[in-house]
Amino acid sequence: MSNFKVHVSKDHLIFCFVTLKRLMRTLVDQLDHRTRLPESNPCFRITHENGKATSTVQDRRHVLPESDVLILPLSNTTAEKLAEYLAGPLRPKIGNTVNLTACELEVSEVEGQLAIDREEWR
Repeated sequence: MSNFKVHVSKDHLIFCFVTLKRLMRTLVDQLDHRTRLPESNPCFRITHENGKATSTVQDRRHVLPESDVLILPLSNTTAEKLAEYLAGPLRPKIGNTVNLTACELEVSEVEGQLAIDREEWR
């Protein structure tokens, strides 16, 4: 069941953006200040040992504390894939709202470089 407060105006449905902001903050906070690694990228080899995560890509090897690493079920951690990943949990949490027909989520890498994931909900 959705916890979104829904209000209908004369011509459009408006839902509580404070709730949406909280939901997005929860999702983004899971990614923030962590090294994100793709679980299903054949170029990455990720191992875990003694509280450390080691990522090997070609001839480069990076060793980090496991608590600093987040392994995501993605083929890559590009802005495009992160936008898609973040949009995924929104539909079930928002629920079926009468006038909401699509979701667009934007992830910026740096100013002027962004990716948008758009999902049609009807």
